[in-house]
Amino acid sequence: MKSIPFIYCYMDYSELSIEYHSLFTRCFVENCEIDTDEITEEERQALGELEPAEVFENFSDLITDLLKFKKQYINTEQADLVKRANCFETMIQKLESEVRTHIAGQHQLKILVENYQTKALELEKENNELMKKLTDSENALIETMNSKNYQNLKIITKPSKDKFKNLEENKLKSLFRSSSLTKMIEKDDVNIQEKSKNEGIVVRNKEFKSSHKRVKSDFEAIASQIHKKSNQIIKTAKLENNITKAYKLNSYKVYKNIPKILELAEKQKADKKNIQQKLKNLRSCSDLLTQLKGK
Repeated sequence: MKSIPFIYCYMDYSELSIEYHSLFTRCFVENCEIDTDEITEEERQALGELEPAEVFENFSDLITDLLKFKKQYINTEQADLVKRANCFETMIQKLESEVRTHIAGQHQLKILVENYQTKALELEKENNELMKKLTDSENALIETMNSKNYQNLKIITKPSKDKFKNLEENKLKSLFRSSSLTKMIEKDDVNIQEKSKNEGIVVRNKEFKSSHKRVKSDFEAIASQIHKKSNQIIKTAKLENNITKAYKLNSYKVYKNIPKILELAEKQKADKKNIQQKLKNLRSCSDLLTQLKGK
């Protein structure tokens, strides 16, 4: 508790009453100015006409109001401090919650980075396997094209082609010869019949039928053999043609699948590049979260 200083002075009652009245008047006027209230002349005259008891009573009210105001101000200031403290506590809790959220997000990002790294390794491994398969396919195709079997197939089928070609030519020649021989026999028959008529000799047709039938049967046997051989050669040629077609089809399928394999390899490379870019972005986000956490 603060001590109240005492001023010892030698004044009589009348002088003390005047000073006391003057102090009250000055305090009252200043209080009115603080409250932005103007004092009229009538109020000033009323203040000068107050009795000492009235001055004491009004002065006591003024001091009491001043003490109430001070107490209210202190309570208000304390209330503001409490309110600010509560606000600060709320802000701290909010920041702590954000920090925990950032920590959880950082943990999830770490797990995501590890998953992406694992996926990147798997894609890289798969890409290497596909590139190896592509290389093996290309080498196998080149070896097949240059293999001895393909060359031997050409060597084996070439005589068949030549034989078929010669057989066709011989068939035509045989048919031509047979037709010529038939014409010659018929011509000889006509000449013999005319000569016999001229000489008066009767010749029966049955004597010439046996030789004609024999020539005809020989011709049919030759034609049957030629037909059988031509059928065998045609079958061989068809087999060769089917083998060639199958080989060409397999070669075409291999060549056709090469762009798909290359496209798949390029896609794997693009996926790997995207994953690496995402990993870089995730690392930058992780570094940013680490910096925020450090601050």
